[in-house]
Amino acid sequence: MDLSFLPKLVIQKITHSDSEQINWNVFLSNVIVICLGWILLHFDIRIYDKIPHFCLVKEILGIPCPGCGILRSISELVNFHFLNSIHYNPVGLMIVFSILSQTISRFLLIAGFLSQKFVNNQTRILNSLIITLLLANWIINLILTLKF
Repeated sequence: MDLSFLPKLVIQKITHSDSEQINWNVFLSNVIVICLGWILLHFDIRIYDKIPHFCLVKEILGIPCPGCGILRSISELVNFHFLNSIHYNPVGLMIVFSILSQTISRFLLIAGFLSQKFVNNQTRILNSLIITLLLANWIINLILTLKF
């Protein structure tokens, strides 16, 4: 899962190579997400209590979507409430691991300690794992919700 939300104009000031721009964008975007998570944790800001929850899939179909509970799961995880995190959505743990892993890998790639091929393979494996876990969790939730 590559987070890269910085404008290309900003990244072009760091490097001109397209592949390096992607790596810098992913690295810096992840650092920003980690810093925001730390701020939310440090000041005990429970963002999910302040945002009204609305799931279109659940409202229309009456079943939870694969992503239901991920924000709460991640919030519980950064507050070291592991069981609560798994209860809301176990995929939140994998998403946090992916963000941390991508941040470290991109840093090591930029520093010249890892190859682009290694980082691309890691990204592909993590993305596949997250999608698989999302679908598996969704199927389990559907079985528990619908009680076939």
